[in-house]
Amino acid sequence: MSDERRANPLLEAWRERVPAMQRLCAALGVSWSRLQSTLDPEDGRAWQRAIDALPVDSPLREQARALKLDRRRLRRHFAYSVPSPEAIAVIQALGVPWLELGAGKGYWAALLRAHGVSVVANDHTPAEANRWLDGDPAFITDLVTTSAVGELVRDHPTHGLMLQWVPPDTGATFAVEALAALAGDIVAVVGEDRPGVCGSPALDQALHDFGPATARLALPRFPGLVDTLTCYQRRPRTGVRESGDEPAP
Repeated sequence: MSDERRANPLLEAWRERVPAMQRLCAALGVSWSRLQSTLDPEDGRAWQRAIDALPVDSPLREQARALKLDRRRLRRHFAYSVPSPEAIAVIQALGVPWLELGAGKGYWAALLRAHGVSVVANDHTPAEANRWLDGDPAFITDLVTTSAVGELVRDHPTHGLMLQWVPPDTGATFAVEALAALAGDIVAVVGEDRPGVCGSPALDQALHDFGPATARLALPRFPGLVDTLTCYQRRPRTGVRESGDEPAP
């Protein structure tokens, strides 16, 4: 596979901004290294608390605002979360084809495909019409646009399920529906594990019932975010007889 197809411009854009983000964190007394490694969603609030404590006319406030707008522009053009080489490797290693819901413009799907991973990418709206994006075309030409996620999941019984930045609260209904329809045994969730940011109590319960988390990986982050890749493995299904087993007398 060519290096050009494997290019990850969102990761490169994040790396270009790291020195400025580190300086701003230092000025605010926030640990950059902890923000990049923590798996505790509460740590994401440390950044906002530091901003809120600043005088209204502080130049640091304007720098933080400019960073937030810059991240918003990148998010609208590429993806909400930055796929790292480590995240790509974790997904590759699971060895299954994927059905990605909430794919946006298909940035993760395009990158995963470039690394040999089979991905069917879905969003409820075409990229050019999605109000959360910048109106540019998708990164893939076969983005599946449908809100009938239960049917879509049932049509891909051998696939793992990847959930991207599930909208909070009632917006998470589609993810709960997808989990209920899933025949496969693997789920990957990309986003923040923080109430009001991603997901819902109903989705948390559905994931808990599905099975344990087998991997959690911190993704490259902009300050204030706790983007994480979490993988789940289905618990052994009860009442299913293994091939060759004899029924009990």
